[in-house]
Amino acid sequence: MSGMGHYTLEGRTLLIAFRSCLEPDSCRTTHFSLTFRPDVTVRANVTCCHEDGCNTGVVKLPSVSSVPNGRLCPSCYVEGASQCKRMEPLPCTGAEDRCVEFTGTLSAGNMSLTKAAAGCGTPGACQKRVGVTKYARGIFDTLTWAVCYPAPHGEL
Repeated sequence: MSGMGHYTLEGRTLLIAFRSCLEPDSCRTTHFSLTFRPDVTVRANVTCCHEDGCNTGVVKLPSVSSVPNGRLCPSCYVEGASQCKRMEPLPCTGAEDRCVEFTGTLSAGNMSLTKAAAGCGTPGACQKRVGVTKYARGIFDTLTWAVCYPAPHGEL
């Protein structure tokens, strides 16, 4: 498998590129973008393959549009918390036409980030489920709660 993740967290940027071998049932091909607030975004692309050496080449991140699509989602982003206490309406843009809400911990090596988050996402973000998702050796997303639903048009 190979993948790329780009996280923007309140002025901090984290770019993770990874290539690894995983058990066949552990890899899920997915690409998605999420916007929790204008300054908190995630873009990710993970590809799976089944032949020796097939995880070479460039992995491209999903593009992000700033054009409003007429949909709104509740939004929040809180580090170190297990739930959002206050939600704000967020206008969705581009292909982000789903509302996504989750809590959990992203771990990469000796770093971990516990968060509660809600916002707009592309359909690929709906693959996020409660439990452990292994993106590569040493990179895990452990979700304790996750929901995804079509973003409504207009006012929240």
